[in-house]
Amino acid sequence: MAKKNPEIYEGKPILVAANSEKLAEAVEKFKADYPDIPLESPYVVFVKGKKIKTEAFYENLSIGVVILHTNVEVIGTDAFDGCSNLTSIVIPDSVKEIGSNAFWDCTGLTSVAIPDSVTNIGDYAFTENHNLFSLDIPSSVTHIGEGAFDGVSNVNYNGPVEPDEYNWGALNLNGYIEN
Repeated sequence: MAKKNPEIYEGKPILVAANSEKLAEAVEKFKADYPDIPLESPYVVFVKGKKIKTEAFYENLSIGVVILHTNVEVIGTDAFDGCSNLTSIVIPDSVKEIGSNAFWDCTGLTSVAIPDSVTNIGDYAFTENHNLFSLDIPSSVTHIGEGAFDGVSNVNYNGPVEPDEYNWGALNLNGYIEN
């Protein structure tokens, strides 16, 4: 019986993994199962589970795109911290919380769409993402941690939390340019 073709996203095979260790296993399994299909880093990773655990993919340089399953509710502390080759993440409507340092130093990120389901963005969640030029925060967000957007050029937010450009760290918050 022939194996079915792997799922593809933006021309690259999708690997399923819950953390860096499982990703390494998925890479080896893919190479064994599909020896004729090229698999090059950075990878497209599909992540399942209600919570992405603390440091699940910490400083993993082999991740390029992350697609979260529709049952993910929490992106844990430091989940993708230091994943500097991460360029894109697909966050579903099921996510309610983005943990502290979740995307710290993901310098390859150029855009992130935060869904209306998110209510909590932790401390330093998007810090040091200098290529993330604009970030729209939905009004559903009722907690924004200290330094959450330090290094992000433009943050747009019209929700219930009183904007604090100094504590949030945004260079431009709702049109106000920090000096």
